[in-house]
Amino acid sequence: MPNYDFSCEACGHEFQKLLPMGTKEAPCLLCSGTAQKQISAPHISFRGSGFYVNDSRDSSPKTTSPAPPPKKESKPEKKSS
Repeated sequence: MPNYDFSCEACGHEFQKLLPMGTKEAPCLLCSGTAQKQISAPHISFRGSGFYVNDSRDSSPKTTSPAPPPKKESKPEKKSS
């Protein structure tokens, strides 16, 4: 059963309650008035491997390509007079 967020129409109290799926109304915990279900973000939890940086990396060492050979500098030619 999921946790739902509710807001009381009479007193404005907001609370969470564990109820069966499809429940739209619940009694307020403070004043026993009618509380409506609110739209909220889903509650998720990550379990198991694969959710951490160290779990998703490849364990084999990466090979890098060799550096290109250095360029030869050309010296200006000397003019003979």
